[in-house]
Formats: sequence, C-alpha cells, structure tokens
Amino acid sequence: MQYRTDVIPLPNGSGIIWSYGVFTYHAVDNYTLYITGTNRSLNYYTDGINGRAVGAPDTFGLGSYNGTIMALDLITGKIKWQYQTEFPPRVSPLVTDDIVFGGYIPYTEKTKSGVILALDKKTGKKLWEFDVNAPIG
Repeated sequence: MQYRTDVIPLPNGSGIIWSYGVFTYHAVDNYTLYITGTNRSLNYYTDGINGRAVGAPDTFGLGSYNGTIMALDLITGKIKWQYQTEFPPRVSPLVTDDIVFGGYIPYTEKTKSGVILALDKKTGKKLWEFDVNAPIG
C-alpha cells in the first residue's frame, strides 16, 4: 500500500500532512491558520525531522468536515470558527484586513460556475457571496 502526502510547513516549524495530496493551500494571518476542509484526512505533527504524528487535544480529529472553511489558532490548535459551504471548497483561502475570501463550485450544475464568498475574519460569518458565472480554482 502506498500513501501520497504533501507536507505544508507552518510558521512555527511544524506542519500538516494531507492524504491524497494538496487540493487547496492555506492562509496564515498572525496567529491564525485558515484552511478548507474537503473530506480529506488530516494529521498534525510537531517533529519536522521524522514527521511523527502527535495527538492534539481539543482540536478537530482525523478527517476534516466536507465543505468547511476553518480558522485555527496556531498556538493551541483549537478551532476558532468554521463556516459550512454547500459543496467542498476548491479555492485556497485569502486573508486581507478583516476578510477571509473563499469559494466553491456547485457540482450539481452542468457548467462549473464558481461562487466566491467573503467571511468575517474574527467570527467566520458570511458577509457576502457572488456567483462569478465562470470556473474558479
């Protein structure tokens, strides 16, 4: 059995191991990590030399929720907020000032029209969303 993982380094020297490769990248703003959950497994590790997985209490477990954008505290690993999208987000989060931008592609449509949304950086509440009538990713 062979596993494909891509390691995303974090500012504190640790990282995240994603099974099935990286579909979207993360965004970091001071002490917060913004990630998307697309029904993939997720393990934290702190030993950058051998990638040994370490349990993290009070954090989300293996398999982040399908269709979420999450803000995680980089110090504690705790979830600050989660926003549930209608479909798995395929757009890497972008953080600017007080807004986190994200997006998803509704899979029920024949055309892959993308939806861009803006979330409040502190609360995760949706500020607005816009269907761009074109593919995104």
